[in-house]
Amino acid sequence: MISHTHHTNIYVESSAIVSWLLDEADALIVRTELGRATRVMTSALTSLECSHAFHRAIVDGRMSPTQALAARSLLDRFEQTWEVHDINAAVLERAKQRVPGAPIRTLDAIHVATCGLISDALGPITMLSLDRRVRETAARTGITLLPADR
Repeated sequence: MISHTHHTNIYVESSAIVSWLLDEADALIVRTELGRATRVMTSALTSLECSHAFHRAIVDGRMSPTQALAARSLLDRFEQTWEVHDINAAVLERAKQRVPGAPIRTLDAIHVATCGLISDALGPITMLSLDRRVRETAARTGITLLPADR
């Protein structure tokens, strides 16, 4: 379900970008939510994760090498307009913290930590993610999520 609320600050996590650029089922939701945002932020990790997702999509036959190159180019163009946050010592320290009841993979912890630190600095931020484990952990840390109906 597409949100009808305007979200000024959005942190976009890799699963949402991959869905959009591979034109998966939730691609329209991701595009719409990104279009509503005034400010889009992500981690430097996102570019790396997306590149590997494109490689997997080529191997799996879901994307041709030409399509992967076009998707990479589109991501590069959008990242020029987004705030891409480095994986610094503060992010790593926050990612080490345990979130009760929310087991999370290491790279996903970097996304949640980055979003949390941005929220600490700027105020409320909404995370756009399609990954169940990322969403569960983010919710347990008080981060608002899009799409809201998951």
